[in-house]
Amino acid sequence: MIKSIFISPSLSKNKFGEIVFSTRVNYFEYFEKLGLYCTSSFVSKRKEIKKIANNSGALVLCGGGNIYKIEKKKINFIRDKFEISLMKEFIKKGKPIIAICRGFQLVVSKTKSKILKVKNHVKKKHVVNIVKKNKFIRDNSYNTNSFHDFAIKDLDKNFQINGVTRDGSIEIATHFKKKILCLMFHPERENISKSKINEIILRFLYGINNFSSWSRKKN
Repeated sequence: MIKSIFISPSLSKNKFGEIVFSTRVNYFEYFEKLGLYCTSSFVSKRKEIKKIANNSGALVLCGGGNIYKIEKKKINFIRDKFEISLMKEFIKKGKPIIAICRGFQLVVSKTKSKILKVKNHVKKKHVVNIVKKNKFIRDNSYNTNSFHDFAIKDLDKNFQINGVTRDGSIEIATHFKKKILCLMFHPERENISKSKINEIILRFLYGINNFSSWSRKKN
């Protein structure tokens, strides 16, 4: 059973123009409530990235900022390079990846998917209608938050579209072959359908049988 999760940090510049990494506390609080030990760091050497993948049960590519394909800044290039390297190592080991908002965009950025600028998706609440259920996603709809300027409008054939909003933005998707769950909303922030969203993540990480055991233990 997965016991630890690595949360990829955000990058920013301080007042001296130096690049610093940080991870919001609410990510730690959220996943720790789900029974996971969380770590986060930034490394550049490949052997250190491999060590992270070896020592972590799952990877979270978190939100915040833009990917390099959208905003061509050095800081975005550095972060993308790090997260793509992380993703490759976790995929090699067959370990789960949860891609949130910016992470979703990064996962599909090298595919034939379409990422377009949208309106009315920042600091909003909306309903995500489920168009395709699977063993992780069982409800008909979810009421979620929204904090993004860019949305996924079309997905590569390797991904299954699971949930969309009224304007056609893709909010939930899963990879057909790899253990990747993509969420355009933020599960760590307030959501009306919080408990149902938690179940998606727990089923994805723990598997159906282990989720049932986890649920009984928590109750």
